[in-house]
Amino acid sequence: MQSGGEEKKMFGTVKKEKWPRDKCGKGRNEPCHIRGVAAVLAGVHGVPFARVEEICHANTLTCFPGLARGGEEEEQGT
Repeated sequence: MQSGGEEKKMFGTVKKEKWPRDKCGKGRNEPCHIRGVAAVLAGVHGVPFARVEEICHANTLTCFPGLARGGEEEEQGT
């Protein structure tokens, strides 16, 4: 499990004025930070990391039900 500090080392950040494609924008919610946030949530709530993953996955499917169906709606043209 990695802490937020280790995530910053792993994925360097730069100011938006100097942003190259291989770095994270400073102060932005970047997808690569999801594991670090989940690790902190697991620690704060005293639950296993896998449980946080399960809850986040369930929330994602609730917010975006098309993902659970594998994009069937797009294939049918609806």
